[in-house]
Amino acid sequence: MGSFGKMESNRQGPGSQLAPYERLAPRRPMALKPVGRFALKEAGKVLAKYGLGETALLEQWNEIAGREWGRLTLPQHLNRRTETLTVRVAGAAALELAHQEAQLVDRINSYCGRRLVRRLKIIQGPLTPHGSARRHKARALTPQEERHIAERAQRISDVGLRSALAALGRAMRSRQA
Repeated sequence: MGSFGKMESNRQGPGSQLAPYERLAPRRPMALKPVGRFALKEAGKVLAKYGLGETALLEQWNEIAGREWGRLTLPQHLNRRTETLTVRVAGAAALELAHQEAQLVDRINSYCGRRLVRRLKIIQGPLTPHGSARRHKARALTPQEERHIAERAQRISDVGLRSALAALGRAMRSRQA
């Protein structure tokens, strides 16, 4: 026991818990961390505020619901108290989803690994939020169409108005079939 007591007496102050070689090792600079690592955590806080705290439901909805239901539905709100998931459904698929509600609830719960949803509240409506309508792909204008727009715009004396109306004409023509 004498040698054990001797080792304790050689110890340095109470803050010196590291071996001597560890204390002298150079410090590593802080590495930059990818922002995506924190984005999901922050997004979860915002989504939880609006009632959909399970970010996996939004991120992996197509995988959870399956290809067909993923295309026709979108989760909106999760009420944790009543275990009800509000789902927006496109068109007449709402009736079919009402008949297959139990299967979708089982898929959601098995994906999450716990009983998260007991029932679905189905809302029928468009899946795209207001203001984000799908953009039509613009087609290239023919040289005749370009010439026609330039001729019509040439009549306008104000240069700014002329270029704005020509751009509007091009946009309108490019959307026509």
